[in-house]
Amino acid sequence: MCALLSARRRWAARGRLIDAVAVGREGVERRAQFSESAPVGHPAIFGLALSMALVDHGSFDEAEPLLADGYTSAVEQHIPQLHVWLTLARGRSLLAQGRLGEARRWFIEARSVADQARFPMGLRVALTGLLACAGQVDDLEGARPIERALREMPDDRGLMWPQRHLGHAWFAVVDGRPSDGLDELLVGAAEAEERGEFMLQLEMLYEAARIGYARVVLGEFNAVAAKCDGPLFAARSHFVRGVAGGDAGELTAAEKRFAGLGAWVAAAESAAELARVLHHSGRPRDSQGAANRSAQYINDLTMVVTPMLRHRSNLSDLSPREREISLLAAGGVASKVIAQQLGLSVRTVSNHLQNAYLKLGISGRDDLAAAISTVHSG
Repeated sequence: MCALLSARRRWAARGRLIDAVAVGREGVERRAQFSESAPVGHPAIFGLALSMALVDHGSFDEAEPLLADGYTSAVEQHIPQLHVWLTLARGRSLLAQGRLGEARRWFIEARSVADQARFPMGLRVALTGLLACAGQVDDLEGARPIERALREMPDDRGLMWPQRHLGHAWFAVVDGRPSDGLDELLVGAAEAEERGEFMLQLEMLYEAARIGYARVVLGEFNAVAAKCDGPLFAARSHFVRGVAGGDAGELTAAEKRFAGLGAWVAAAESAAELARVLHHSGRPRDSQGAANRSAQYINDLTMVVTPMLRHRSNLSDLSPREREISLLAAGGVASKVIAQQLGLSVRTVSNHLQNAYLKLGISGRDDLAAAISTVHSG
């Protein structure tokens, strides 16, 4: 049984998620043949191993009931370290889905239990998760004490050790230092490669693409990508290549795959970048559709402010006349009055506004003030 757990961890670290899931399922099935008190490991450990592989694979819905059942057992039976890992796994699953508010709550619980249990490895992973959440909702003040706590932790070099750089990277991004964030992620990727943890290496490189450095990491990403598999990894591959090359086909594939998995922020980022590529390719109507989908993906989520989503609308893309008319319209000035002020026909004003709507990725005048406000605040 221990050999199965070790094999699952080995396949997952190397990016062979299909094998990791298969071995994880075998472990759960074989554990079920024993009584709960049998000395072959707690049943929740095998459920946790499978669920962690499922999360990395992108099978979030299948992982959730396993995590929920294991969590209940760990809490009821007062097994602190298992409690921490199950809570962390739920946080990481929600983070990958873009459900940042829910993810934050689980990471807070994991931090509390790990602190009480004097479990530094779990505490480190919890702090990393909290920083990733804070960085993606633009919460600099909330991130500062978490960053200090993570920096002050002693080295443990245990599970997911290189991932701490992801937390430091998102703090640098929210602190206005994206190039420092890139440096953190590159160091984390190098550490992961040295440990043979290729999936973690690719995660770092994917995050670098998310913060604006896809071209920088594309070569390394492609070199490692051949070693890994799974639907979530495939979606991330399309994203990195699409952003790096301004490739609408790759970005469309990334958006569809992420949306199919329920990774909503990733789908929104893919659609937002697709909107920019389509706009610069002279396809404003298709660009509007992608921009609208991007907004819809995160409509029901906690406010998300990642670099890819911060500038979904770009006022500088408007012509001087479109900009002038849009600012007046956003201030509540009627089209007829705008036409009189500028010496234009109402039809001409309406045409300019329609062009502005397409470029800004909005559907009409009701959305104009919010779009312009977002651009100025970004």
